[in-house]
Amino acid sequence: MGEVSLKDALDHHLEITIITYDTLKKYYEITKNPQVEKLLNDDKLRDDYLYGHDLLDLLEDFPYEWKPTKLVEILRQLPPRLYSISSSQDYVGEEVHATVSVVRYERRKRLREGACSSHLADVIEIDDQVPIYIEKNPAFKLPANGSKIIMVGAGTGIAPYRAFLQHRESNGLKGKSWLFFGDRRFQSDFLYQIEWQKYLQNKQLEKMEVAFSRDQDEKVYIQHKLLENKEEVFKWIEEGAYFYLCGDMKFMAKDVNKTLLEIIKNQGGISEEKAAEYIKKLKREKRFQSDVY
Repeated sequence: MGEVSLKDALDHHLEITIITYDTLKKYYEITKNPQVEKLLNDDKLRDDYLYGHDLLDLLEDFPYEWKPTKLVEILRQLPPRLYSISSSQDYVGEEVHATVSVVRYERRKRLREGACSSHLADVIEIDDQVPIYIEKNPAFKLPANGSKIIMVGAGTGIAPYRAFLQHRESNGLKGKSWLFFGDRRFQSDFLYQIEWQKYLQNKQLEKMEVAFSRDQDEKVYIQHKLLENKEEVFKWIEEGAYFYLCGDMKFMAKDVNKTLLEIIKNQGGISEEKAAEYIKKLKREKRFQSDVY
């Protein structure tokens, strides 16, 4: 990082919006605060505290007479935030599109914001520069021309599929495509709705299923839509379709994986063990590809 001012370090170089286990541990090593020690020794208490709290909470909850130079030593370098590119270069030229959900929530009567998402949404102006790099994911790409694809994504997990269809359209590539998309509310969260309607009309997108979990009393998620179409989903896979999964690793991806296993087991009339082997075979053949975070 070199030598910078304290303000510059906290603004641009050090993580202050998220507390990690290592930060908490280093905090205790300096302060010897018994309450921090209690957090470190109790997995549930620690996880509950780490979720949604930031450095200011830590300083207020467990006060200590910190010297700024000592405090910055316990903070980790600001890690990069990864976003899937949601455009095809063949379609948009020199532009690069990203689909960003701005993190905002209130805790203890104080507004919290995501370090990168709020910076992109609220701070930068047209022609400003931001530091970026490309992290390639060679295991997540379109198959050969003519292949069927099933695309499953929730929230900003829709991003790569927009790029997929742009790329197919720009290059005249064929192949049936089926999109499963989930988010909270139809009115506010139907990302790129007009674009999907255009693709449905010109048959670039064969089918689309949507699940908006908060629009009815009983929550409907993306895995429910997969189950509703289980016979045809299995038929597409049996016919050689590629299955893509993009979005939240902890909940959505876990539920979709479980649902796909159930579909293959029941529709294929095989045991759970055989269904798991079926999915492993799809992955070996690069016909099950995921980009989860």
